[in-house]
Amino acid sequence: MQKSKNKEELVLGEERDKRNSLVAEQIEDRRKKQKELEERQKKAQEEAGKKLEEEANKKIEEENKKAKEEYDKKLEAIKKDLDNATNETARLKAENAKLKEDLEQARSNRQTPEAGRAGSTLENKENSSNE
Repeated sequence: MQKSKNKEELVLGEERDKRNSLVAEQIEDRRKKQKELEERQKKAQEEAGKKLEEEANKKIEEENKKAKEEYDKKLEAIKKDLDNATNETARLKAENAKLKEDLEQARSNRQTPEAGRAGSTLENKENSSNE
């Protein structure tokens, strides 16, 4: 009887060891699965962060592109205004040179008393505009 009791205890001990071993394996599997889940979540968060960063960078690039286009348009307008002002300055200088030439010619044509008076009138106008 003692022998059968010992044998029964031995069988029960082996069964308990098997159950404990099974429980330990299940616990280890759960830990691995939990760790894998945490790693996947971390990876997903990193991917989401990268996507957000990429979207933000893309938006910034678009805003910079728009700002550059506006700047280029304004720069073109300024260049056009400068060209117009330069052309107008050249036209006015040419007109001024022509007027001076006409004045000099009028001064040199003072052969008649009327021409002299006309020259004097032109001189008076020039002198009054210079003052």
